[in-house]
Amino acid sequence: DALRMNMMISYQELVRTFLKQEQTTFSQILLDARMQHAKNLIRVEGSVNKIAEQCGYASTSYFIYAFRKHFGNSPKRVSKEYRCQSHTGMNTGNTMNALAI
Repeated sequence: DALRMNMMISYQELVRTFLKQEQTTFSQILLDARMQHAKNLIRVEGSVNKIAEQCGYASTSYFIYAFRKHFGNSPKRVSKEYRCQSHTGMNTGNTMNALAI
């Protein structure tokens, strides 16, 4: 809002300009950042509840829904894949593709 006020343009004009320049919305950039942060936390944090909270989600079930929609797998599944990789030393293309890394 401060940016919009400093530029003296309307909210809609700011959104249109951002979309034109970045080819995406600010909301999508924010979602992508939150999901990447969640994926990074999954590597070190065991609790999906804590990860959801740290990523700004009030509802763990909605976080799981959003994560699955974004990456195609649940946080639990991705966590299990990371653990499996680290224990076996696997780094196959199929596993990496399944995790959308």
